[in-house]
Amino acid sequence: PFNKVLSLLSDPDIWWHLRNAEELVTSGRLVRADAYSYTVRGAPWINHEWLGEVPYYLGWRGLGLQGLYLVMTMALVAIFLLLYRLAYLRAGDYKAAAFACGLAIPLATVSFGPRTLLFGWIFLLLELLILETYDSHPRRAWLLPPLFVLWVNTHGSWLVGIALFL
Repeated sequence: PFNKVLSLLSDPDIWWHLRNAEELVTSGRLVRADAYSYTVRGAPWINHEWLGEVPYYLGWRGLGLQGLYLVMTMALVAIFLLLYRLAYLRAGDYKAAAFACGLAIPLATVSFGPRTLLFGWIFLLLELLILETYDSHPRRAWLLPPLFVLWVNTHGSWLVGIALFL
């Protein structure tokens, strides 16, 4: 079982993200300088993914590799539930929505793993749901600024969200 969990964690960046989050959680301060590079150690640096790193760190701290797997799995479940909801709103048919989710699985395997990008997908789908329901619920547009505040601090994919918004 351990090797199976480890094979699902093929993204080597997770260890760097865990170290950044550990520094944040233990010190209460964001990392502001590069601490890992040999050539530019100490150079100013902004960790723009700190909010996406914290859930993985908490999972790792609480349950080890299984905790990382749990956070990743919860993010993937959220992605596919949001995708199903969006597809259902667009198609008006639960079978078509399920089919769309099924088609998305092979495409999504590129992103499977403990990656902060998963949170970017969640925010993208939330943005699309807000925009999709704008005509019937225009007040939901007020959710976009806080969504982007969270997204900007989670993953760089927020730029895709801005492009779609424009």
